[in-house]
Amino acid sequence: MDAMKQQIHSRRQEAAENRHMYEMRKQKREHAAELGKLKENNTDSVTKISKDYHNKELREQNKLESQLIKVRRQNEETIKREAARYDSVLKEMKSIHAAKVDELKIAQETEIDKLQDNHKDHLETARQKYEMELNRLEA
Repeated sequence: MDAMKQQIHSRRQEAAENRHMYEMRKQKREHAAELGKLKENNTDSVTKISKDYHNKELREQNKLESQLIKVRRQNEETIKREAARYDSVLKEMKSIHAAKVDELKIAQETEIDKLQDNHKDHLETARQKYEMELNRLEA
């Protein structure tokens, strides 16, 4: 009888161990499934956040590029305006220079004419004095 009791007891123990093993496998599967769902949810969240960040980055980059294009356009317009202003100032300065050169030429010509007139007057006066002296000596 003892052998039967031992056999019943060992079968009960084996059945309890089998139930325990079954429960453990079941819990392991449930935990693995739950972990898989969490991992998938986390992966989806990370992917969504990454896509959102990437989209935000692209929008910001597009915004900055449009601002850069606007600034470049404004700089080109400013450069064109300054080049036109430089050309007009240069033309004005050249015309002023030409006018001053002409004025100096006229002033020099006038001075030369005055000097020539003075020189002619001086020569004429000297000639008249010479003739007067000559006439006085002859008389």
